[in-house]
Amino acid sequence: MQNGDETLATFVANSTDLTDTAWEVVNYNNGREAVVGLIEGTEISAYFGTEGDVSGNAGCNQYFASFTASSGSISIGMPGSTMRFCEQPAGIMEQESEYLAALQTAATYSIAGNMLQMRTAEDALAVIMVRKVVVDLPEPEPTVPQGRVNSPQGLNIRSGPGVNFPVIGFARDGDEGEIVGRSADNRWWAAAVPTAPGGIGWAS
Repeated sequence: MQNGDETLATFVANSTDLTDTAWEVVNYNNGREAVVGLIEGTEISAYFGTEGDVSGNAGCNQYFASFTASSGSISIGMPGSTMRFCEQPAGIMEQESEYLAALQTAATYSIAGNMLQMRTAEDALAVIMVRKVVVDLPEPEPTVPQGRVNSPQGLNIRSGPGVNFPVIGFARDGDEGEIVGRSADNRWWAAAVPTAPGGIGWAS
């Protein structure tokens, strides 16, 4: 946008490349001709890696699969997962199975702003996701306590020490940051995140 010779703003189109992007699931097809939201208090995530891998948390278990995507077409392989059983909240294991099944049905995808839609070969909605913000952790000084993300699906950064606090960003596998504190129950670490409220983000 210009005013005479002065440039007022530059608009850059969002990339439609899935590689190295992180997402939070908001809706999925339950396989019974219904697109549903998540059970209250649950979260499902997806990280599309740089080597044709997609991974995340399906609500109870961590999952992983291969994927290929090009020109709006996508194919996702059969997911593997850890083998935990979660009793609460009610229905979480059914939700997990339905989401992973929906993921495999994806044949096309589109990205509009911060929303990702995947559709089946019959053009039915399979999964809807919203983009996570990747946190840029400053490089820690050698003399300060520091931590390293050691999880292929990355790590959610929250505004406080608990899953009841909102996710404010996402740290990639291998990212390093300065540790500035720990929660009273020793289950959550506080890291220096300049873009977070108060300059601190929490991870477990």
